Amino acid sequence: MEKTILKTDNVQKYYGNKGVVTKAIDNISFEIGAPAIPLALDGGLR
Repeated sequence: MEKTILKTDNVQKYYGNKGVVTKAIDNISFEIGAPAIPLALDGGLR
């Protein structure tokens, strides 16, 4: 079983001004497991 490092559920971000609302992010969920982290950091440090 993979260890979960980061998990988000139903993230939403809205911007609005005077009655006009823009959905930037609407109900996004994701999960990052432990094996994915070293690969991402190793590629970014070179």
